[in-house]
Amino acid sequence: MKTGCCGFEIRGRRLKTFTYNYAITRGAAQDIVHFWSLNVEEHFYLLLPAFLILVPRTKFRIGALVFGVLVVVTLFRWLVPVDADPYVVWRFLNFSSHTRFDGLLLGVLIAIIQKQGRFRGETPKSGERGAGIFAATVAFVVVACVRHPFHDAEVVQIGHLIATVASAVLVVIAAYDQDHIFPFPGTGRALEIVGARAYPLYLLHHPIGRAFDFLLRDKFSALGNAGTVLFFGALLTLIFGVAELCHRFIELPLLEVGRRLRNAEGRLVPSLRLEPKR
Repeated sequence: MKTGCCGFEIRGRRLKTFTYNYAITRGAAQDIVHFWSLNVEEHFYLLLPAFLILVPRTKFRIGALVFGVLVVVTLFRWLVPVDADPYVVWRFLNFSSHTRFDGLLLGVLIAIIQKQGRFRGETPKSGERGAGIFAATVAFVVVACVRHPFHDAEVVQIGHLIATVASAVLVVIAAYDQDHIFPFPGTGRALEIVGARAYPLYLLHHPIGRAFDFLLRDKFSALGNAGTVLFFGALLTLIFGVAELCHRFIELPLLEVGRRLRNAEGRLVPSLRLEPKR
């Protein structure tokens, strides 16, 4: 019990200081391992405002972002612990912030280029729609097929690069807003609904699933195959229900606060606006 309380305290401290992802690489408890990405995001959000202030011109921002991606891909991702256990190296590559920044940097790069008028949702010409659907399908297959084996760090390093580039291709295709990714009636609205709730779904599915499994797995198992179906149906309903409550009563109110702060910042301190210079 004492060990469990101590572990909980350590995880809490690591989460509050946004260092849990690095603690995982050194063998910290992984019962909330999916929170590693929150730490990567927080590290990035701490650095991004400084970058926007220090690099005010668009062309320099684009160059700096490309350089940052190259540094991660060619340097940071290859600086791994020497003589470490393969699983330690795997965790280091997967969970460290400095080895995962390339995807975030590419996302900012795509957003800046889009603001310059690229990737606009114009009506596709003959053949472009089919090409877009084909490219999206290939990118999906590539992301799905990339493997990250524990025993081979080089495969993991190359796999991360391939998955990041394929994901960037999907983001660019989606930015055209022409239903190239899921060209089926009604899927666009369904994806918007799920996407709006993606953050609570991501954060909550693991702890809810573990608690649900611990408390109710035996009771559902007694029902045989029907119990398995009911178990997963009830679990998914619970996860989506809690995510919906978080979206409506936490996310939406905070987004409104953010909009008000943004509008107030534009009126009160116009010199601090971070719009890029040409």
